[in-house]
Amino acid sequence: MLDTMSAKNLLSLDGRVAIVTGSTRGIGLAVARKFAGYGASLIICGRAEQLPDEIMFGFRDPSRVTYVSCDLGAAGSAERIVAAANDTHGRLDILVNNAGIQPPGDLQSSNDEEWRSVLEVNVVAAAALMRCAAAAMTHGGSIINIASSRSTRPGMGMAAYSASKSALLNLTQSAAVELGPLGARVNAVSPGLVNRPGLVESWPEGVKRFSDSAPLGRIGEPEEIANACLFLAGDAASWITGTNLAVDGGITLVR
Repeated sequence: MLDTMSAKNLLSLDGRVAIVTGSTRGIGLAVARKFAGYGASLIICGRAEQLPDEIMFGFRDPSRVTYVSCDLGAAGSAERIVAAANDTHGRLDILVNNAGIQPPGDLQSSNDEEWRSVLEVNVVAAAALMRCAAAAMTHGGSIINIASSRSTRPGMGMAAYSASKSALLNLTQSAAVELGPLGARVNAVSPGLVNRPGLVESWPEGVKRFSDSAPLGRIGEPEEIANACLFLAGDAASWITGTNLAVDGGITLVR
C-alpha cells in the first residue's frame, strides 16, 4: 500500500526506463541525472552526433545511459528514440518532453518558417513522442511535458514560443484524458526563469527584474525543475494526471 511506503521508495525509479529529450545541458541534463540517481536507466537525446565524454561520465553509472543523436523536427525521430528504449531495455516507463526552441523576435518581425520550426519541435514532436511512448508503456507510465511560465503569461517578443507552450499545456490535458485508460499519466511542469551558464552575466537586467518580481525573490536552478519531474515520474504522484505544476518562484501569481 502507498501509505506504508517510505519516501525513498515513493521516489525510487529502480528498474524503470526513461527517455529525456534535450538532455545534453540545462534542465534536460539535470532531469536525466536526477532520474539516474534514483535508479532509472536512460535514453537521452540531443542534436550532437556524439555525447561529450564529460557529460556521459557525469552519470554515476554510464552503462545505464544510451545516447540517441537526432533532430526532433525530422520525420521518424520519435519512433527511433522509443525503439532505442525497447531495443536496449525491452520497456519504457517515463518520457520527459524537454527539448524546445525559443527563437528571438516579436510577432511583427517573425516569419512563417520560424513559426513552423517552433511548433514542429515544441508541439508536433512532443505529440509524436507521446504517441509512440504510450504504445510502448505496456506497464503503464508517466509522461512529463516541460512547458513554461510563458504558457499562461506571455511576454514581449515571445509570441511563437508562448503560443507553442500554451498548446503543449492543452495537449498535456488532452493526452491525460486519452491515455489514462491505458495506464499512462500525463502532466506538465512550467518553469520560470532558470539559471544557465552565462545568464546572469549576459542578461543582468532580466535576472534582476525576475528576482525583484518573484515572491521567492530569485531565479530557479535546473535541479529544482528536476525535483518536480522526479515527483511526477514516480509512485508519489500515482493519482496525478492532467496537471500543470508551476515551478517558477511564484512569478505567475504576480505577472
